[in-house]
Amino acid sequence: MEAPRDELLTFAVIMEQRLRANDHKTGWANLTNQWLLMRVRQELKELERALKDRSNVHDEAADAANFLMMISDNYAEEQSNAGNQGQTPQGENHE
Repeated sequence: MEAPRDELLTFAVIMEQRLRANDHKTGWANLTNQWLLMRVRQELKELERALKDRSNVHDEAADAANFLMMISDNYAEEQSNAGNQGQTPQGENHE
């Protein structure tokens, strides 16, 4: 695999900063997909407002992306716990 693009690395740093700002919270392992999807929708609305106002766009985009990452991470953990060895965290079948 090639190195991640500079744009991705820059965005990942913002995502990490936003996550660290919330380290005092309990994490996402026990949050349901339905709750996380509700938060994605809320964050997308906040991103729309940020785009309209032309402020905090990077932070709001990172917030939405972080909730999507949480869904993906929880799914990967579920698959691992279920013993589904043929699936990658991205859901691609490599068997």
